[in-house]
Amino acid sequence: MGINHILSLSTFLALFGGSHAANIGRQTGLGQLGQEFDLYAWGNGIPGLPVFYADGAAVSTDLATANTLDNLVPVSFTIVPRTAGAVDKGYSFSAAPNQAARVTNSAAQAPPFNKATLFVGGRSASAQQHAVGFVADGARVPEDVRTGGFKLDARSFRVVEDSGLVHMSLYCAFPSAAIPGLWDLRWNVSNQTPETSSGVPVSLKATPEWWGG
Repeated sequence: MGINHILSLSTFLALFGGSHAANIGRQTGLGQLGQEFDLYAWGNGIPGLPVFYADGAAVSTDLATANTLDNLVPVSFTIVPRTAGAVDKGYSFSAAPNQAARVTNSAAQAPPFNKATLFVGGRSASAQQHAVGFVADGARVPEDVRTGGFKLDARSFRVVEDSGLVHMSLYCAFPSAAIPGLWDLRWNVSNQTPETSSGVPVSLKATPEWWGG
C-alpha cells in the first residue's frame, strides 16, 4: 500500500470515520520502538475486541459493555527496550490509559495508573502461569511472570523464548460467568481439556474490528 493511498484513506476517515483515522496511523510502521498501538483479541466470535486493563488483569470486550463497567480502562501500548542484562529477548510493552477511546466509565475518566507494563505468565507451573495482566509502574511485579521478551510482528503480539523461538499465538479467551460479552485473557493455555473447554483460542493483534482480519 503506497504512502499516498494511506494518506488519502486517513483523510477520508478523518472526515467521515471519526477516530478511525488516528488508528490508521497506528497500523503503519508497527514494531518500531516508541510506536504507539492498541491491542485487539481475534478469535471465533471475538471479532477484534479491544484489550482493557481491569484491576490489573487483561480483558477484552466491546465499547458498549466497557461503558457499563467501572473498573475497565482502555489502554494504548508503546514498545520499549529491555533494561541492560535482561534475561528475556524482545521488548516490553508499556501501557497507558487511552484518553481518545470512546469509554466514559469512572475508571476511564480517572484511571488508577499512569503507566503499566504488560505481563504474561512465567515459565514454571504457578498460580500466575496462565495470567495476562498489567503491573503499574512502582508496584511490585508478581512472582513468576514475564514483563518482556515480546515483539509485534505482522501486527500480532508474539512472545520470544530464550532460544529465539517465537510463539505465534498461545492465548485463550474465557467468557465471564457474570458479565455477558466480557472475556478474560489467558496465556499458554488451550481449550482442549474439560476445565478449559469454554475458552476460545485468540490472537492478540494491533488490528481493530473495523479494519478486518
